Amino acid sequence: MGRDDLRRAPERTEWPTVGVAVVVWGAHLALFTWHDTMPWPLTMVAFAVLGGWYMSLQHETLHGHPSPWPVLNAAIAWVPWSLWLPFRVYRDSHLLHHDIDLTLPGVDPESFYVSPAAWDRMGRVRRAVRWVNRTFVGRLVVGPWLGIPATVIGGVREARRDTSVRRTWFVHVAAAVAVGWLVFGVFGIPWWLYLVGYVWGGLAVAYVRSFAEHFPVPEPATRCAMVRSNAVMSLLFMNVNHHHTHHSLPGVAWYRLPALSRAMGAVAIAADGAGAYRGYWQIVRRYGVRPLGHPVHPVAEPLPR
Repeated sequence: MGRDDLRRAPERTEWPTVGVAVVVWGAHLALFTWHDTMPWPLTMVAFAVLGGWYMSLQHETLHGHPSPWPVLNAAIAWVPWSLWLPFRVYRDSHLLHHDIDLTLPGVDPESFYVSPAAWDRMGRVRRAVRWVNRTFVGRLVVGPWLGIPATVIGGVREARRDTSVRRTWFVHVAAAVAVGWLVFGVFGIPWWLYLVGYVWGGLAVAYVRSFAEHFPVPEPATRCAMVRSNAVMSLLFMNVNHHHTHHSLPGVAWYRLPALSRAMGAVAIAADGAGAYRGYWQIVRRYGVRPLGHPVHPVAEPLPR
């Protein structure tokens, strides 16, 4: 499936997604305005949940939702509240993720796996960090420290070679400065609270969803998992926990995924591949402090789980 298919616009406005967008933006305004009326630990948790939910909304819009107009879709989730991630970079890398060999390091931009050659070059500390990152708790703590610098450093390198990428990052930096002025200057949110809560915590919430969603099993088995979840988590992740279904039908709106998963028998398909989980607590119990596979990509052979 090519990028044109992935960006296929809906024929009409998808109002459930519009409703989520209104709630997400309203929650930003409310939390920014009244952040100092709650104990700071509660505010930090709220920032993390909101940051993760905003990334879910961004994910939905980059797949061409909720309207037939791409400019409007991008406008809904373009503002870089996370400070570090340009929307265009997220869009392009994620659509590439849908269009290539999943989990393969150096090919899949969303893979945390490393190649055997890269592993051989690593010292003990870097290897230990990679092992920790293969655990659920480690992914939430260490993952942002790996993901954010990799994106920024990779962006700087590409910007040196590509004018359009350089322009993207210039625009992003200007927008991030404006966001910083609004968040810290206008609303008076402490910088440490926002950076730890929204920026780091928001990405950690997104990593809750993505931790087990791919596993490098040999083809033709699916490398996309399925995670059954309650209504709250499904709304937070906008049903992308139905990951096999999402990758099979990437242009489908989030609220249609559960019914389509049942129709196509996605849980059984995933169980024979990357895995099917009863919920996120099962993932926490199984992989909280135990690695989900080896940090080195197996290339052709499956890894023990």
